[in-house]
Amino acid sequence: MIDPDLFTNEELDDRRAAVDWTKGALTEGESERTILMQLQTTGWSAPQSRAIIDLSKN
Repeated sequence: MIDPDLFTNEELDDRRAAVDWTKGALTEGESERTILMQLQTTGWSAPQSRAIIDLSKN
């Protein structure tokens, strides 16, 4: 379950795009660690990055 306070309403479109990108990266064999680092360099916090990975697995 994703904490509803983790993302603002303004971030939901960006989150959706990040989840789509993460799905592709996982499919291509990228490690979760690498994906976490890439998400964080684009501005997502560590908890947000973990949530994006979790959402991409659903």
